[in-house]
This record gives sequence, structure tokens and C-alpha cells, in this order.
Amino acid sequence: GNAAGEGSLQGLKVAKKLGARVRKRWLCESTACTICQTNAKQGPIALARAFASGDMAPLAHPRCRCSLVGVVDTEE
Repeated sequence: GNAAGEGSLQGLKVAKKLGARVRKRWLCESTACTICQTNAKQGPIALARAFASGDMAPLAHPRCRCSLVGVVDTEE
């Protein structure tokens, strides 16, 4: 899980270097813990910014099942 989160983050960083206007977003289930729900409620944030938990990408804790996704800003 940690490798998947870090891989997603690195992929988003490459996309940004190539010119994409991209941010990251924390996804979790509705039954997730309060730590993960708080991260998800932040919505899309800058790639260099940490989520409320202090994590740059999931996983935030043992048994965490969250995911990191990219959000591309397509507006000019």
C-alpha cells in the first residue's frame, strides 16, 4: 500500500514537470477512520503539501485502505 501511494505521488510529480496542472487528493471509504476522513475532506491539494495527518500520501496507519489520486485542472 505504501509503495502504491508513493508511486502515485511520483507519477503526479512527473506529470507536473511535463506541464500538467495537477494536484493530489486522498480517497477513503465512508467507514474510514477520522484521520483518513479528515485528509479526504481537504479535497485536492498541492503535490508538495502534506495532508492534515502529516502524510504526503496514503497509507496513514496500519490497516489503512485509502488511495491517492491525481486531479488535473483543465481550465485555462
